[in-house]
Amino acid sequence: MSSEAQTSWEDAVLEAFREAARNGAKLSVRGQGGRMLELLPEVRILEASHADVKVATHPEDLVATADAGLTLSALNEALAKHRQWIPFLAADGHDDTLGGAIAAGVDTTFRGYGAFHERVLGMRVLTPGFGAVEVGAKVVKNVAGYNLPRLFFATRGRLGVISQVTLKVSPVPALRRTWVREGALEEMALAAEACLFEAHPWAEIRLEKLGNDTPVRVAAAWHGIPETIAHLESRLGPSLVSPGTPAIASASNGLTVLSGGVPRRTMLELIERWSGGPITMEWQSGSFFGLLPRETAQDMMSWIREHAGGVRLLSGPAWEAPRPPALEDTWVRLKGFYDPKGVLV
Repeated sequence: MSSEAQTSWEDAVLEAFREAARNGAKLSVRGQGGRMLELLPEVRILEASHADVKVATHPEDLVATADAGLTLSALNEALAKHRQWIPFLAADGHDDTLGGAIAAGVDTTFRGYGAFHERVLGMRVLTPGFGAVEVGAKVVKNVAGYNLPRLFFATRGRLGVISQVTLKVSPVPALRRTWVREGALEEMALAAEACLFEAHPWAEIRLEKLGNDTPVRVAAAWHGIPETIAHLESRLGPSLVSPGTPAIASASNGLTVLSGGVPRRTMLELIERWSGGPITMEWQSGSFFGLLPRETAQDMMSWIREHAGGVRLLSGPAWEAPRPPALEDTWVRLKGFYDPKGVLV
């Protein structure tokens, strides 16, 4: 959006904070609707802006700054003219906005490029406690203080509304290839592990189980130069030219969506235990994304945490599992600083 429109929208958001504080109202930030929890009736929706968003690219620095309402596909369209991109693929294929991906804590299945939050260099955030604040920086090399952008990752707008994001970008690879196999879980796990001995790191090695009685699918994607592609094809056989679309459908069927990560030693057990919905597991990182009926989702969240994993609720019912006791005091302090009246829920 234009500078004038952006300023007007930010002023409206800050005024909504002040009005909610005066009236004792509760607000919830809503993006384009892909990662939502159910709301209580008394909570008012605060819409994020998505029209006429803008992006500024700095190809020589491998950096881009964009309004938070810009989708990742639109950002990649702007970066394509410089042969650059954000290597982001959501496990369900959803096209998230920048602000939405950060606020919901969505990660990319392209974990060979690192976690998505590691690309976030800086942000402009609208907060009830401090107004508009700038956190982080707009350069790659920055050692000044704490990594404050991390505070807002996966907080669902409960500390503030993300207005602008600065990201580190990557060169577009010369070629992309994907190898796909289907079979029993143990067989596909061996196939995924075998890929690790051929090259490293892969853009992704994704295991998908769509249902209790369906074969497991492994998709190994490599992004690189022609010589490496030729070597891998000689070792692994023919490949797909396309990067491969995630097989998991969106959560429109009413299932609860969970995302997180587990240690490598528990990856197979998690896939085996997952029942009632699809799951995708990134083999190199242990990060997962899956759908479950709400009546079994809480038990699964508890099991994951008991086995040294992390998990968050991306969409579905309004409940959330309690925070670990070690984090509760930190959260209360952060909430007191950024949202002292507790207007954001």
